Amino acid sequence: MESLHSNQAWLKVISMTADMRRYAELQQWDDVSSLALQRQAQLQIFFSKTSDANAEQRAEIAHDVQQLMTADQLLISAATDIKNAMAEGLAQIHQGRKAVQSYQGCP
Repeated sequence: MESLHSNQAWLKVISMTADMRRYAELQQWDDVSSLALQRQAQLQIFFSKTSDANAEQRAEIAHDVQQLMTADQLLISAATDIKNAMAEGLAQIHQGRKAVQSYQGCP
């Protein structure tokens, strides 16, 4: 098995992860979702070819997978923060509408 850092499937996974982070920062969630699916397919390709990895390569893979999981947690956290902010904004809009309706109902 070639070195993890020269494996094209793995390099593609790393690139997609970076792109997902960039799209998340731009709040382009459809692009994040699309890339997540593509990255999953790329990971399946990569892991289908790792059965002949030696102990050093497996340790390298485990380390880099941990970094991917950390990056994914950051994406999830960013998405959750944005979702919560949007929910708060929607609640304020709803309250504003109720206030307007109450005002309009006054004689």
